[in-house]
Amino acid sequence: MDSDRHTTILLIPSVGPAFGMGNLLRCLAVAEELRSECAVVLSLPSHALSLECLEGRDVVCIPENALAERVPECDAILFDRQGPIRASSEVEELRGIYGDVPVVALDYFYREDRCMDVILNLSGRWEPASSDRPGCPDCREGFDYAVIRRAFRTASGTGPVPGNGTEPSVLITFGGADPAGWTPKCVRWLESNLKTALDVQVVSGVFSGAVEQVAALAGGKARHRYHVTGHLDNIEKHMARADIVFCGGGTTILECAFLGKAVVALPQHEMERLFLKRFRERGFLLEGFESAVNDMAPGPIADLFGDESLRQRLGRIGRELVDGHGAARIASIVLQKTREGR
Repeated sequence: MDSDRHTTILLIPSVGPAFGMGNLLRCLAVAEELRSECAVVLSLPSHALSLECLEGRDVVCIPENALAERVPECDAILFDRQGPIRASSEVEELRGIYGDVPVVALDYFYREDRCMDVILNLSGRWEPASSDRPGCPDCREGFDYAVIRRAFRTASGTGPVPGNGTEPSVLITFGGADPAGWTPKCVRWLESNLKTALDVQVVSGVFSGAVEQVAALAGGKARHRYHVTGHLDNIEKHMARADIVFCGGGTTILECAFLGKAVVALPQHEMERLFLKRFRERGFLLEGFESAVNDMAPGPIADLFGDESLRQRLGRIGRELVDGHGAARIASIVLQKTREGR
């Protein structure tokens, strides 16, 4: 279908030191699915406009403080703010600019807020709707809405060959910010618990400021071979080649599941802790990762390193959970709401 440039979709993600990059990258993946059908505008804080991940994208990026002036009209809004916040006032402010346009929200947990027309959540943490405030009329949930970027979809199947007899390769990546400081803790865990030298790729994140700290831990008399960077353009290739990935409980774990990777997942905040519980319930994660790292004890992490068949079994479960079509599903719902209106 030819692009309908008379239709404009506004995407509003969280991005920055407190949030990392996951919401922005998710919106960019949805934008790729939308742009053949309509014009797409991304509203961002000024500090995020120069991020490398935006280069070469067919998406208009507007500073959020200039939105009303630069984008006088839109037909629907995709709202992807992070954290346990109510967005009623912000959405109503946007409707004051754009009229009564439909709003689709990702990972929004206050279903009683009637300002949202559709809520798409990966896991359930709903505030109950009261009888006098029935709330959002369309709430959906499940891993079907897991967004996997195109680069990861094409990287699928390029990982290490099972049973090749080599030591596991490791990737440590806690997104753009790593607010809980897991990256250096994971390096210390590897040094304390695994004697055989491993190849370890460490991505500390563009907002974390931990590159020097991690490099100092990984240098000198380090037991393992570390490759430390703040950002990788082709992180999907490193993830596809890794046997074990240390990561948080957001976008990265979904990408790992899609690629069939064994994961040591550690929560950055309470929302991620609840999300990781869903993965454990489905059999993708082992119990006790967080306490093992905090205590510098072998625990279930050592089990992953020592049992290739366990890693393969967990990888199969991950691939069954996340099929890679979430962005297309979300884009289809947004376009449908654009046609229907409120």
